[in-house]
Amino acid sequence: MPVIKGSSHVLRPYDFRRPYQLNKLQVEAIGLVSDGFCRAVSNLLTAYLHSVQAEVAFLGLEQVPYEEFLETTPVPSVLNVFSHPPESGTALMRFDADLALVVVDKALGGPGLAQGASRPLTEIEQAVFGRFAQRLLGLYAQSWASARAFSIRLEGTEFNPVFTQIVGQGDLVVVSRFEMALEEGQRGTFQLIWPYATIRPLAQAVATHGWNREDEDKPSQPSSAMHEQVAETPVALRVVLGHARLSLEEFSQIGVGHVIVLDRRHDDPLDVELGGLVKFQAVAGQRRGQRAVRVLGRQGSTAGAARRGEADKEQQEEVGDEQAGD
Repeated sequence: MPVIKGSSHVLRPYDFRRPYQLNKLQVEAIGLVSDGFCRAVSNLLTAYLHSVQAEVAFLGLEQVPYEEFLETTPVPSVLNVFSHPPESGTALMRFDADLALVVVDKALGGPGLAQGASRPLTEIEQAVFGRFAQRLLGLYAQSWASARAFSIRLEGTEFNPVFTQIVGQGDLVVVSRFEMALEEGQRGTFQLIWPYATIRPLAQAVATHGWNREDEDKPSQPSSAMHEQVAETPVALRVVLGHARLSLEEFSQIGVGHVIVLDRRHDDPLDVELGGLVKFQAVAGQRRGQRAVRVLGRQGSTAGAARRGEADKEQQEEVGDEQAGD
């Protein structure tokens, strides 16, 4: 059935043999995870391969039968089979053979030039590339950690896709495609191939954690339990009378009866700190026989300045009354 394009809708053929597909939110969730993975791999390449201009880009995602993936995979390709406990089953990471040879050459200190036609890796090259692949897969697992924690273990390397039967040929797989660009125009592609049954719960976990555009538009409503817990959290409050700078010699000579001069007058407003930050201004006093402070206003507010002015005026009037009484 051909694709029919209208003015506002696009009709696409539906395969009744494979009705299971990732929905739009799940595809976007995998895309967001892949973007974070690309940034992490770019940093890894800079340190691991000493490549200043390394860059990895996410090219897109495809949902295809596994047999179609096998038919379109060139031979030889570097196919890393990996498991992902605690989940069951295996998945694949496929590298272009030329790109894998460039990575091995640069990892060994060479210029990164893959000479000759594509070929399988030797045993030594497999060991070198295997360490790099394990680092790469570790970064990919970290990209999912916020939604679903799992580890990745490299199980083996093949060069012919026929020997990497992770699912049945008719089963659906999700293929994420990436492009790796190194220095001097060296570039190639690699892919991550997940069985649909494995990647779907991971993508759903990311989608339910709000890593999509629709959830970003929804205002967050804190639960009542969280609100009560935050409301009961103790906060340290401290009133600062003033500060003074002393040398170590002066500090060692302090004794009973000595007077330390602070950096403010006795009638200056005091700083009230919450969590180490000055939030209010206050004046010292007493209440019911206990030492107390009266808050004048927030730090830097005009209301606080007005209240401080009123307090100064009241204090001047009290001093005037005392002098008149004398």
